[in-house]
Parts: sequence; structure tokens; C-alpha cells
Amino acid sequence: MYAQRPSRGPVINRPFNSFQVWDRDQFIGLSQPKSYFAYLCAPGRHLFIGIAENKVAVEGDLAPGKSYYILTVRQFGWAKEGLAMIPVTPGSECWDKVDTLKQSLEFLVRVAEQIQTWDAEKKAEAAGVVAFFEKDPKREKYITRLTPADGR
Repeated sequence: MYAQRPSRGPVINRPFNSFQVWDRDQFIGLSQPKSYFAYLCAPGRHLFIGIAENKVAVEGDLAPGKSYYILTVRQFGWAKEGLAMIPVTPGSECWDKVDTLKQSLEFLVRVAEQIQTWDAEKKAEAAGVVAFFEKDPKREKYITRLTPADGR
């Protein structure tokens, strides 16, 4: 799974300009402007969650040996930036542009120690968001999906 974040509008280099990305209750990285990161995970069901001023998710049913892409796009929120997570699926606007997008963005290497620190510090916040996306009847309007056929 690759999370990509092309810049839209001016880039503001402040902590709130990065968005947390989780695989259910496991922190996997920060979505940052003009960059992308890769996350290797087991096939099967996943709940990729983005945490900013708002909370959004992508439910993924991932097939073995495939790569999946999610664009993380900032949106202007009330007090700080919000987030949209857009799965790249066959026929979508970015399906044929993934390689070009990757070339225009900086690849961020995930550093295990930083991942573990963020995971420990934000685990409680993430648990509440996971509970919402697993149980709340209102969750459907905040979830998009990836199917096995969406892999490359």
C-alpha cells in the first residue's frame, strides 16, 4: 500500500501539516506534502485510517502480490487542515498517473524508531477512531474502499 500526497495549494511546514495514517490500530506513517511512503502488509482485510482535523478511512480487501495506492489530499478545515483519502482504482482519475505522480514526489523511508514512538504516543487516540469506524452507524459516509481488483 502506498500513501501519496501531492501538494494542493501553498505548503505550510508546521506539525499540523502532516496527517497520521494507521492500519487499524497500528501507526504506519505521516502523510506529508509532496511525498509518499510505502507500507508492506499482509493480504486480507485492512482499515486504513487518516487522522487530521477530521477522520477518514479506506477499507481494503487486499490480494497477495499486488500494490494498492491511496492519495491523501489536504482539505481546508475549520481550525486546521482536514484530510481526504482517495483510493486509486481502475478507471479513476489517477489510475494511469501513479508512476508519474511517484516520480514527482519525494519517497519517505519509514524509520522504525519513529514509527514506534508515534504508535505509543497516539495509540489511545487511534483506538477511539477505530471504534468509530468499526461500530458507529454514521461511519459509512467517511469510508471509501479498495477491493482485490484494485491492485496492480
